[in-house]
Parts: sequence; C-alpha cells; structure tokens
Amino acid sequence: MRLSPAGALHGQLSKMAPGRIPFRSRKAIKNENLQNSAVSLRSSDGGLESCKKRKSQLEDERISQHKSKVTLHSSLHLRNNPSLTAGIVAKGVEVGEGKAIEQITAAFSSLLEVEAITAAIEHLKCCDSKLREVIECSQFPKFQSCNSPFRSLVRSIVYQQLATNAAAAIYKRLLLLSGGEDFLTPAVISNLSPSDLRGIGISARKASYLHDLSKNFLEGGLSDTSIMLMEDNELLTALTAVKGIGVWSVHMFMIFSLHRPDVLPVSDLGVRKGFSLLYNLKSLPNPSEMEKLSAPWRPYRSLGAWYMWRLIERKPALKAKGKG
Repeated sequence: MRLSPAGALHGQLSKMAPGRIPFRSRKAIKNENLQNSAVSLRSSDGGLESCKKRKSQLEDERISQHKSKVTLHSSLHLRNNPSLTAGIVAKGVEVGEGKAIEQITAAFSSLLEVEAITAAIEHLKCCDSKLREVIECSQFPKFQSCNSPFRSLVRSIVYQQLATNAAAAIYKRLLLLSGGEDFLTPAVISNLSPSDLRGIGISARKASYLHDLSKNFLEGGLSDTSIMLMEDNELLTALTAVKGIGVWSVHMFMIFSLHRPDVLPVSDLGVRKGFSLLYNLKSLPNPSEMEKLSAPWRPYRSLGAWYMWRLIERKPALKAKGKG
C-alpha cells in the first residue's frame, strides 16, 4: 500500500494558511509589465513573429536572472555549511570556479525559497492553462529543509509500506536506540544487529536494507556530499543500486528531501491519476505519455507533480460541484 507522499512517506510538506496570496515582488511586477509590452508588439511592425521573438528574449532574461540568484544562494549555503564544503574540496572540486559552480548550482537549485516557488508557479500557470486552474484553487506550497540525506533515506526505508502512525512510532524508537537524531549515522546503524532492529519493529528485510545503505556510505560509494552534487539521472542510478530503494522512493527523496525542481515521479499512482483527471484521459497514462504531457512544465515538474496530488485530494469536491 503506497501512501500520499505529502503525509505518509516523508511528512515533510506543510501548507500555508488557506487563502493566502503570495507577495508579488517588484521584479514580478516588472516582468509582467515587460511581457505586456511584448504582447503589444502584435499591433506594431513585425506582427506576431516579432511578438514571439521578444517574449522569447524576455523569458531567456528571466531564466538568466533566476540562475544568478540560485548561484548566489548556493555559494551562501556552502559558506554556512563547512562540512559540505570540506566534502566537495576532498573530492577535488574547487569551490567557486567553472564546472564546480554549475554542479553546486544544480545541487542547490531547490524548492525551498518562496521566490523560487513563486517563479515556478508563474511558469506553470503560463505554460499550461489546465494546470493554471488547479494552481489557483490550491494553497501555496512550502517544503521543509533536510539536514541529512542519509537520515532521510533511513526514514524513507522505515516508512515503506506502513501506515503513518506506525512508521512514525518505529522511527522514533530507532532514534532513541541510536542515541538521538544527531547520532543516526552509517556507523551507528551498521553496529545495530538485525535482532536489535527487530526489537523496535523493523523487519529483517528492512534491517538488511538499512545495513546495505550504511555499508555504501561507510565504504565511500555514497555520502551526503556526493548525493547533493549528483545530477538527477546519476543519483537515480546510484540510489537504486542500494537494496530496498526503488525508482519511486528515489523520486520522492529527490522532491521532498533534496527539493530538486524538475523530477517527474512517473510511477506514482497519485500523479498518474492527477494527469488522467487534469487532461480528461480515458485511462492512466504511461511514463512516456506523462513525459510528453509535462514537457511544457520543465524545469519545474516537481511542483507540477505536487499539484497533481492536490488535484486528487480535491477530486471528491470536484464531483460534488459537478452534480450541483
């Protein structure tokens, strides 16, 4: 039984008060004015083609500005996290130069900042009129930060195929057994025997998953730093090589723990149902169909998926409205 990612597996997603309207920055207003100016080109020389060209230029400028802000945010994040910086340097990456900046920017281009989420929402609303309706009827999304990829992966394994309350109780016992959240490390987990873990409600199979994950970290195959720096496809390959971690789990981890902005969880039933409802499909879409339909959402498909879950939650209300 798979549970809603917003509630059961990660429990890391919170919502703002109903009816809250996101603050529109001066930059957002300026961009809107520029876009309106571009539209006005239709009545001037050059017609529609000039309009399209100008709008494309404006979009390129917006993306460039956003990347600059992300790069700055990434650098500040590294300065405030010496352990992460040390890990990057240990790998031979020179922080602040060339390719390293691209890697770091990709690693921290996340959905944590309100401004980043607002930019993503505006993109989704502009590129998909059907999705716009869902967005305008949904609360503003907010994601909580994650301090340790390792602990998040441990938590996701514990929560697999369990009801929320039962999983939360087992995870709490695991923290107590480990000596607290700060001590939930690969070394500590590897020193806990299968019987120790069974004693707090973790099955023998999940115990083997936790030990395999810890082994990968202890032997250097994985680390918090390397996980943060890997590109999405590379990370998917690395994590699915660990026992007990499948594609769906990695997608949830990338969205709710790493806050990667462009992840499409094609195997998630809720997201597939959301696509079917949004586009009035006769059956659930397959991965290739979902990729095609969501292509305009790039590079913010994670948020698009988030709205698919919200759409499914609203389905009973939509049916009632239709009957009225």
